[in-house]
Amino acid sequence: MELDSRVWAPVDAPDLAEHGYRWLLYYALIALIPTFIFALFTIFLLTLLVTWIATGHGNEGLANTLPWILILAFLAWVGSALVYPLGAGGYFASGLGARNPTGEEQQAYEDALTNLNLPAGVKRPAWMYVRDSHELNAWIAGDALVLNRALFDSDFLETVLAHELGHLNSMDGRVSVAVNRLAGPARATASLRQSHTNAFLSGRRVGFIPGLMILIIRGCSGGLATDAMTPAWSAWWRLREHVADAYAARLGQGEQLATFLEDHALLYDIPIKRIWTSDETHPPVAQRIERLRDQAGRDGGQPGQSEQL
Repeated sequence: MELDSRVWAPVDAPDLAEHGYRWLLYYALIALIPTFIFALFTIFLLTLLVTWIATGHGNEGLANTLPWILILAFLAWVGSALVYPLGAGGYFASGLGARNPTGEEQQAYEDALTNLNLPAGVKRPAWMYVRDSHELNAWIAGDALVLNRALFDSDFLETVLAHELGHLNSMDGRVSVAVNRLAGPARATASLRQSHTNAFLSGRRVGFIPGLMILIIRGCSGGLATDAMTPAWSAWWRLREHVADAYAARLGQGEQLATFLEDHALLYDIPIKRIWTSDETHPPVAQRIERLRDQAGRDGGQPGQSEQL
């Protein structure tokens, strides 16, 4: 039996689809326990060293409390994204080079939302940004939506919006922010850690002080735990793409989304070896098209809206 996202992470498993992120966060925190212990010990020693240099004696009280304050503050910052990802959308948009929409773009966006005839209670993006790009693509981060400029000149703005609303009206946007925050230290130090690894493999020597600093960075970054959890998170995100597609179909955009994927994504799909071990966050496009059309067939080909979206 082939291991793909449909076999071992079925989209019709409601508990896995809706709440799988809880288990993944739990396992990620367990995997990071050695990192937290190393960070506590390192901050303790550095606090003693700095206070000894500054005052002539180490402040053990501060050294015992500061590591816990920093670690707990970091975890609170990660967890807060699941409740209210303050500033995450704007930060993500700025990282993509997105900008505020023009008046014309804002009006086209509002018209597209109106044309979707959204049921009462459907959450809309708190902020919308536009990225100047010719690709037909969009993203949700926190409560914010980023749309590529090309979508406004296409026939698929409503379709893509329906899919992104599927992500927004779930935990996807907030989970994405929380996971990125949790993996932030590993990502921020990835290039430094990789250059040190390359130097080690090539036999180049690193001085004692730089080597010690890199060792501390490695121990506190959680890079190994982050890399170990990446395939599991990627599998869950592939599952969530199917769920967002199904949401778009319930908004009456199923066939249009299948056409969009067929015309603008299928051609660029590439083989992914051992997808269950990869960091690929989107399932094969052909599978997404098949699911959308299978769902349309089960619904008798009639677009409709679920009472509970």
